[in-house]
Amino acid sequence: MNLTTDKTITNTFQDFTKAALILRNNDLNSGKAGSKILKDAENLSGKRSKKILIDLRSLKDISIDYIKINDWGLDFLCDFIVSNHHKYIKKMLPKILSACKVKSGKKPKEFNLFKELTQLKNDFEFHMQKEEKLLFPYIKKMDKIFYDKAEYEIPPFGSILNLIRVIEKEHILAGKSLIKIGKICRGSKAGTDVHGSKKILNDYLSEFDTDFHFHVHLENNILFPKAISLEKKLKKTSKNLNK
Repeated sequence: MNLTTDKTITNTFQDFTKAALILRNNDLNSGKAGSKILKDAENLSGKRSKKILIDLRSLKDISIDYIKINDWGLDFLCDFIVSNHHKYIKKMLPKILSACKVKSGKKPKEFNLFKELTQLKNDFEFHMQKEEKLLFPYIKKMDKIFYDKAEYEIPPFGSILNLIRVIEKEHILAGKSLIKIGKICRGSKAGTDVHGSKKILNDYLSEFDTDFHFHVHLENNILFPKAISLEKKLKKTSKNLNK
C-alpha cells in the first residue's frame, strides 16, 4: 500500500482500516476533513503530516488490516455495525452513566458531566433507531434488488443522500459531545480517587471513544459511499428499463 500526503483521509482509511486510530489521535475525522488532502487536513504543518505518515506505516503489520472490510457486502456491513457497534453502545452507555453516578456529587462539573452523558445516551438511541429502522433496511433492500435483478422503486424520502446527510451530521454532533465530555473529565481534579471511580469512568470513556471513531469511519468511508453508488446504479438501470 502506498501511503502519501496526496491521499485524502477517506482514501487512506479505505486502503488501511487501522488508519482510523492514527487519524483520531491527531484530531482528524472522516467528515468534512475526509475530502481534504491529508497534508492539508485541519491545517497540518509539514512536520506533523510527516509524523502521521510514519505512524500509519508503522501499523502495517497489525492484524486488523487483514480483515478485508472494503470487500464486505452491504448486507453484511449493516449487520456487522448493528451487532458489533450498536450492541456495544447499548451495553456501554448505561455502564458509563452508572460509573458517573458513583463519581458524581454536588459539584457543578460532575453534574454537567452526568447531564452531557445522559443527553449523549438519548441522542445515540434515537440515532441508532434511524439507522436500524430506516437507513439499513433500505440499504439491504437495494442490495437484494441489485443481486436479484428485481424492479427498483424510488423510496418516499427520495434519495439515500437525504438520510446519509442527517446521519453524518449526527456523527459530527456526537463527536463534539465526546470532546466536551472529555474536557469536563480532564478538568475535574482526581484527588485520591485516581484508582477508583474516576479511573473507571475515564477507562470506559476512552474505550467508548475509540469504538465510536472506528464505527463512524466504517459508516462514513465504507458503507455510505457504497450505498450511494449502488442507488445511482439502480436508478440508472430503472430509467433505462422505462425507456
